[in-house]
Amino acid sequence: MVAQARNYTNFNTSLPRMIASDSGYVTAWRYEVKLYTPDEVRLFCVLDANWQEFRVSLKGLSTYTKLANLEHWRMKHAEQSSTQSGIEKLPRRVEVQIDNYINALKRGGQLDINCKVKR
Repeated sequence: MVAQARNYTNFNTSLPRMIASDSGYVTAWRYEVKLYTPDEVRLFCVLDANWQEFRVSLKGLSTYTKLANLEHWRMKHAEQSSTQSGIEKLPRRVEVQIDNYINALKRGGQLDINCKVKR
């Protein structure tokens, strides 16, 4: 049996919405966008209720605010490496969610090829 994605028309509008970074607006995505498979997108993005609620909460926001919120989502889910280097390690699920969203912003013309805000 294949699980179906839910309809997220009634999403939680009380989720925190960041509007700017410390140095002003987030004008570009500064992290590497990695490759992922369609199966990973389906599993980690389409079928993940928490991600869908967060994703839908971004609708209607400026691109700058979307990037700031994605940064917050990333920081929220980052795990510090067990080594002393302090290197951040993201769960694959979060990498795929964010990278898929960033690529959608590129396809939609909101980000350029270098992930800088166009509009």
